[in-house]
Amino acid sequence: MLRIAKLATISLLALSMYNLPTVHVPSQLLGYTPTFHEVTVTAYTNVPQCADGNPNVTASSVRIKPDHYSKLIALSGDLARRYAFGDRFQLWVNKELYQVTFLDSMSRKHRKKVDLLLPSLQACRKFGKKMGVLIPLNET
Repeated sequence: MLRIAKLATISLLALSMYNLPTVHVPSQLLGYTPTFHEVTVTAYTNVPQCADGNPNVTASSVRIKPDHYSKLIALSGDLARRYAFGDRFQLWVNKELYQVTFLDSMSRKHRKKVDLLLPSLQACRKFGKKMGVLIPLNET
């Protein structure tokens, strides 16, 4: 029940951040404050220009497969310290929802940043640099 309440509250919070119509929040959820992060979202792909070492293997030693595109993220060091590889998130970017898994890390110089894995350099350039909201799903 608590997990459902947390997900409902998190979803409502994400929707309200994008000026969508307000939704009635049940009274039992009013005192709950979910964790979320406002982040800069960019994209990367598994080519040598975008990676250190082997571009087809993530920092968590997972080999990248085509079904990972748009479902795998790398986190900046400040965010990565709070979570473990394999943690799942909702990533909201321009009113679009991505269900993603944290399996890669970024250079330590980055702060409040998320990299979304995409299939090509062209797709990465088209995606560009955007603001988004990262919401952890498996917090207890």
